[in-house]
Parts: sequence; structure tokens; C-alpha cells
Amino acid sequence: MSNTNIHTKIRLRQVKLRALANLLGTVAMRSIDRWPIGGTDGGAGRAVKAGSERIYRILEGTAQLSHPNMMLPTFANAMRELALIRSNTFFISDLIKSPVKVENQRYVLGDLVDDELSELHELVDLELPQLISDQATAKTIEDLRITVPPQKVGPIVFIIDDDMLKIQHSASRAGQPNIKNARSARDSIISRGQMLLDELLSSNHDKRVAAAISSMQNKLIEDVDIIQLGLENTYCDMLCDAYAGELSVIALAAMRAYSIGISQYLAQFPDWVRFTENAASIELTEHDRKEIHRSGQNLLNELSKPNRLIDPEVPKSIKLVLEAYGDGKKASKRTAFAVIRTIENFVSSIVGIFGDSIQGAKRLSRNGGVMIVDDRAPV
Repeated sequence: MSNTNIHTKIRLRQVKLRALANLLGTVAMRSIDRWPIGGTDGGAGRAVKAGSERIYRILEGTAQLSHPNMMLPTFANAMRELALIRSNTFFISDLIKSPVKVENQRYVLGDLVDDELSELHELVDLELPQLISDQATAKTIEDLRITVPPQKVGPIVFIIDDDMLKIQHSASRAGQPNIKNARSARDSIISRGQMLLDELLSSNHDKRVAAAISSMQNKLIEDVDIIQLGLENTYCDMLCDAYAGELSVIALAAMRAYSIGISQYLAQFPDWVRFTENAASIELTEHDRKEIHRSGQNLLNELSKPNRLIDPEVPKSIKLVLEAYGDGKKASKRTAFAVIRTIENFVSSIVGIFGDSIQGAKRLSRNGGVMIVDDRAPV
């Protein structure tokens, strides 16, 4: 692609990013009465507003630059600011589901931010490397790869720490109006879950049933990984059906009540709601289901091999996702989407590990037998 075309793409992203910065600032100001005060979240609302202003000011500095290479440093700073807003605690808990209107079309604010980050990431990894002409430009592009978060909301988000691929655990954050209700429900579910777990451990039931309840209990107690909790709850439903003839009437009823309680609890969390909505939008053929199972299993097999670059928790977490999916024949869209998103996030994360481009990451994945999911998959 010529420099002129890439320059046009950068200009277009600049215009859209400035418009998004204005929108973020407006939505943040409308929510000023809900901004957190004090505590660990103190200033989080103000940080969204300040970040949107910094993006706008940064992009003003590119207005007179004529060559793409000259635009990269300031463009990188703007993308860093947007990434910080996306990880902001108040944005995640309150603003992410805000309805907004752009050119008479209705959108959700979190979707716009994630779409913009995805577009920026694609621009950086697929097109800007063609402009590399000196070490300074190469370093800027490498910085962008590390800074812009290409991974999307899913059951597993990966992180590079000490040159090792690890699981990034995320705090479970209920929507602002539901925080108190969610905390109360969580305490009640934990209490019921412990009684159920005691019953299962004291009886001769299959160990997998107790292990599933124990894993969900841990996530509830630690208050992390809401999407993993949702998938494990789906797996719990499968176990209820599979072991209905072996479980006592009391244990089976307690398991189903526990699962229903978690389902109601999950509904309080914007990330889970958004994940399920995206999952509902995909269409799967029988061939797709087989490919998802094959690809997920291949990924698990590769990552289960001894490797100093892979933390042991990584294959363990992927195995949990695959258990919820099963063999794919009766899998729900939700569990299928979980496997797809896990593979997508893995491919994005190995870019950081190997310091290569997206194309290189895809080659590595293909060599490992991993299917690369269609880039058109929903956000």
C-alpha cells in the first residue's frame, strides 16, 4: 500500500478518534453525579474526562504533519490514552453500556471504544510496518503493539509478564445501579454453595461435580473473572443433567438452585450481558462446531506442552472453557463464542511474546494447528 493511502487511513482514524474523544468527554460529564469519591476508585470518573481531553489535544498536534512517519509518535500517545480509558474502573462499571447516538445511529459507548481500538490495532500491525525506514519508527510501532490492547472481552484475557504468557484476572464489576444487590446476592450464593460443597465432599459423588462447585466458589469469593464464572455455571448445568441419576434428590435440587442463583447474579454484570449478546448474534453450522472443537483442542494440546514461555495456569483455564463447550454437538452459542474469543485473544497476545507482526503470529498459530477465527467475528 502506498504512503498516500496509509496517510489517508491515518487521517480518517484521527477524525474518528477526535469525535470519539468528544463523545467520551460528554458522556463522562453527564455522569458527574455518579463519579466515585475516595477509596481505590477515587478520581476514576474525572480520569475519563481528563483522558478524553488529552486525546483531543494530542491529535491537534498532528494536524500540520505531512508524513505518516512524523505522525506516529503523537498518534501513539492518543491510542495509549484511549487504552487507559477502556481499562478505567468507572468506565467499566458505569459508562461502558451507555447508549449514544452518532450520525442518527444508536450505539453502545463500550462498543465504539472497542471498535476503535481494534481498528487502530489493525492499522498498526497490518499496514504501518510497511513504513519502517529507521530504528525510531520501528521502535514507535513496536511500542504501539505493546500498548494498544487488541484483546476483547472474553472468558480468558492473556497478559505478558516477565516474558511469559499468563492469565490476566479481572475484578468482577456490577453495573452501577446493581452493585449493592450484586454484593448481597454474592454473599448468599457463597453460603449456599459452601453447604452444597460440604454435602458433595462428604458423599460418594463424582469428584468432577465437587470440583466444578469449588471452582465457582473460588471465583465468587475472590470476586474475579465474571465470564469464566458464567461458563462454569453452564458446565454445572451440564453436570446436573449428566449425573441426575447418581446425585441424591437433595444434592441435585441444591445444585440446580445454586446454578439458578448464579445466573441471576451474572445478569448484574455488563461484561457478562455484553458477552452473551455477542454470542447470540453468531450463526454456526455443524462444520463450524467441529472446527471450533478441533481448534480449541489443538490449542490446548500445544499449550500443555512444557514451555518456559507459558504459565501452567494458561492451559488449565483453556481446559475449563473447552469443558463447557464439550464436543460441540450440543454446544450453545455462548460456549462456542467463548472458545472463539479465547483463540482470538491468544493470537493477539502472542504478538507481544514473539515481538512479531500479526502475520507472524498467524503463522505461528497455523504451525501449532490452531485455526485463526474470521476477523469478522462480533466484538
